[in-house]
Amino acid sequence: MAAGTDLRLTCVIDSLVAGGAETSLNALAPHYIANGVDLQIVYLKDQAGLQRELELSGASLVCADGPGGRLGWVRRVTSILRERKPDLVHTTLFEADVVGRSAARLVGIPAVSSLVNVQYGAEQFNDPRLKNWRLKGAQLTDRITARRAAGWHALTEHVADVMSPRLRIPREAINVIPRGRDPVALGERTARRREHVRAALAIAPGEKLVLAAARQEYQKGLDVLLAAWPEVAESVPNAKLVVAGREGNETPRLEAMTSAIDPSVRPIFLGKRNDVPDLLVAADAFVLPSRWEGLGSVLIEAMALEVPIVASDLPPVLEVVDNGARLAKPDDPRSLARALESCLINEATSEQMTRSSLRRFHERFTIEVVTKQMLRFYENASASSTRTTAEPAV
Repeated sequence: MAAGTDLRLTCVIDSLVAGGAETSLNALAPHYIANGVDLQIVYLKDQAGLQRELELSGASLVCADGPGGRLGWVRRVTSILRERKPDLVHTTLFEADVVGRSAARLVGIPAVSSLVNVQYGAEQFNDPRLKNWRLKGAQLTDRITARRAAGWHALTEHVADVMSPRLRIPREAINVIPRGRDPVALGERTARRREHVRAALAIAPGEKLVLAAARQEYQKGLDVLLAAWPEVAESVPNAKLVVAGREGNETPRLEAMTSAIDPSVRPIFLGKRNDVPDLLVAADAFVLPSRWEGLGSVLIEAMALEVPIVASDLPPVLEVVDNGARLAKPDDPRSLARALESCLINEATSEQMTRSSLRRFHERFTIEVVTKQMLRFYENASASSTRTTAEPAV
């Protein structure tokens, strides 16, 4: 069997709600199928999201939601795998990793897992909504089931370096492959497209639009951005901040912070959006104020659409943008404000950075480049794995 010709692949993922991992799978699916992959996607939580797009790409979808918690998921996914008998299982995100690895082992099918973020570190333990004992328990569960994986894939070298000791995975066994985006699907940054989107957002021609696109969660640092914004608005009076992204655990806090900002410069929250590429075309700057990231997929879209970037100075971000962005200290509103001001005021430097980022995107982050790397990863994992006899369920 050679990947890209007759690979029967089952991807297991937490849900199909459009986040970074889900959007990446959606981008890759039609390219997998065009290369001959028989693709099945099993999702654990029955939530509306990217189902229609994935079905149109030719993937078969199975929802494994139901009673019984994690054990129920394992039983249902085991049944799905026994019926389909794929060559390889690919798991992504915590619940899918634990469930998919366990089910694949019971059926005797090799499983590979994606490491999409840094976890179980000081950043997560400082998250006020997470109980430390729960986080430690999750790490232990992740570590135990990771032993059952036939291979690992990380989005960045930093994620691989950090997660190798935390999950006790040999570093040399982790393949680093970034996410990719389709330039055709993203479209072009044309004046007409830009004017149309800005008009729909009621952005005047002379205003500078700053865009953030992130879930309203502690990790994403939107509270840091709101704390920085009054200083930016004072230095750049024609700047306007728009935030796209679904609500989350930080929503009440963000709403309180927003209401305290002067109404004349108050940021606009758009909520969940399916048109982030259009918003990027309309923007004069894109800001990613995250406290930690595995890669930051929207950075790749901003690079492709020639948007000046301001981002937290994080190792995975540096791997993506190289010298094509202005960087700010994580969790530091003053540093973020200064970086945004520089981006908006020094337009010539910003344009030079966007040209560099566009070249980097075409070299490393197009969907064609990433598809080839992922198919090679699957082929190697399948070739090096020997099917084992299914163990009886306890």
